[in-house]
Amino acid sequence: MIAIGVRHTGRAGVNDFSPFPAVKRIMAIGPDARNLKGIPGIDLAVLADERRTLESIELKTGDAARLAGRRTWAHETAASLRAPWHEAARRGEAQPSRVRPWRLAEALDSTLERAGGGLVAIEQFAVPLDTVGDYDSPTRNQYVYAAGGSEGYGVGATIGLKLAAPDRPVVGLVGDGSLYYSDSGMWTAAHHGVPVLYIIPNNGAYGIVAGAFSRDGGVMSQTGEYAGVVLGGIDPVKIAEGFGVEGMHVEDESRLENAIAHGLRVNATEARPFLLNVRLPLGLPEGGREAPPYRLAAAKANDQAA
Repeated sequence: MIAIGVRHTGRAGVNDFSPFPAVKRIMAIGPDARNLKGIPGIDLAVLADERRTLESIELKTGDAARLAGRRTWAHETAASLRAPWHEAARRGEAQPSRVRPWRLAEALDSTLERAGGGLVAIEQFAVPLDTVGDYDSPTRNQYVYAAGGSEGYGVGATIGLKLAAPDRPVVGLVGDGSLYYSDSGMWTAAHHGVPVLYIIPNNGAYGIVAGAFSRDGGVMSQTGEYAGVVLGGIDPVKIAEGFGVEGMHVEDESRLENAIAHGLRVNATEARPFLLNVRLPLGLPEGGREAPPYRLAAAKANDQAA
């Protein structure tokens, strides 16, 4: 197996390539030695530009019928691997005044596609973008992830993406927790007139942290009460307005596509940023609930006096 231009995102374990049981040798071509080192079981690494390397070598295709069979197998295998992701993403009933994450993923992808395609800078984990569309039906949308991991890069990354691609629609899909790390970046977008659409998949919690506590097997997972991870009482629209960015709330799945289209029109016709605060279900593990919030002694005394 030759991995060309691949950034390995697994855990570098022996089972990462289990869908390819017949692989006897793993080779990789790419310009970054760090990425190549992350590929488990690699036998040969070629440090080179992928395109120029492909142009300079001749790949012998062999028998066309045999390759057609392998292509069919690859499509069927990919479909079977994706099926559980699609099913898991769509679990859960609709809730009043809440948008299911997979509905946001599909609405964003389809609305951008109708607009001719766009770029999406991503700093969030609530919306399952890897389940959008079919694996072999490419769209004109491009989803841009960070090479590493950090907190708070999404607001600025969206601005940078628009500066790099001024003629294309650019969306920043930034989680509510991530937004609060770097909300001042919205002033930059407003002050310099950078027309980007911020979409906040607001699940009212640090969901990835709550998930880690759930897997840890400690008090929170045992009691089902999660402390210090719920972000209640915060309004991203008001925060955005404070920095000069107009925004609106979206709590109805039927309004999603129109709201996204409206934000993109504001970007295109008025050359200014816009923000959508999309209310998702609370981002705690299944069955989890918020623990009673900690209160300072003075606040408790005031409550008792009142």
